Amino acid sequence: MRKFLYRCALFALPLLVAAVLTEAGLRRIPNDYASKFGGLTERLARVETLVLGSSHAYYGISPAELPGPAYSLAMVSQSVDVDAALLRHYLDRAPRLRRVVLPLNYPVLRYRLGDSPEAWRLKNYNVYGPTWLRWSPAALSEVTALPFPANVGRLRRYYLAGRAPSLTTSANGMGVHPQIRSPEFAASGAKAAHRHRAPGPADGTLVDALNDIARRCNAAGIWLHLVRTPALPDYSRRLDAAQLAEVDTLATRLARRHARVSFLTEPAAAPYADSLFRDADHLNRAGAQAYSQRLGRAIRAAEAAPPPN
Repeated sequence: MRKFLYRCALFALPLLVAAVLTEAGLRRIPNDYASKFGGLTERLARVETLVLGSSHAYYGISPAELPGPAYSLAMVSQSVDVDAALLRHYLDRAPRLRRVVLPLNYPVLRYRLGDSPEAWRLKNYNVYGPTWLRWSPAALSEVTALPFPANVGRLRRYYLAGRAPSLTTSANGMGVHPQIRSPEFAASGAKAAHRHRAPGPADGTLVDALNDIARRCNAAGIWLHLVRTPALPDYSRRLDAAQLAEVDTLATRLARRHARVSFLTEPAAAPYADSLFRDADHLNRAGAQAYSQRLGRAIRAAEAAPPPN
């Protein structure tokens, strides 16, 4: 038995060494998550506005147009339970934080990153982020999150071909996509609506996460501005009206329950030309600037208004 274990160890040792070296090599490749969390660490002492949310906020909300200094922690496919975990970590570490901006778009109560086809993204929070999100093999490391051929390709492109990955995260955390308009723009509304529709009741853990965010912000004396980002009619008209109303009802209830919670829908309801969208539910850079300027004015007005009786 001892000899068998010894042979197993000899067999496993090269594999373990290869895995460790591969992991180290992958972590040295620049990526948007390392850039985003590193950027916030550098600015945390002076940040006054923190943006959370998914790709709608990542690409559609420009921190430069908000009361600031502002920084975006939004990211592609980020669900509200992840938002809550990030806020729990940073809330007591940002001494000048005055407000949090969180979009509540259609899929927010039925989409959870860890249960989606994008679950591999959880490893980016565990490896590069400030807090552990989930214990699962795929979320442990770079090596375990993606198939071996995909990781080999990443290593070859960066170390052998000298091709650095194209990052989309700007200095203030916002996503800047190179495309002004998606090649599939005409069909993007139907595809996005189909992808975002989910049958069944709202996920209770996501409702709890939203309540937790509102409660923590209010207790800390920090504004929570719940917002909606613009979308084209071709996307909006395909959504489940009852599910969308459910989101509105929850946001309205949170705003009534907490003195420092607002639900700002007017900036997204303003007219936006097709030329301001990358696809049916994501703004491009010009659209993000136009929307964020309106959102910035709405935030200032909400915070200047007298408190409700």
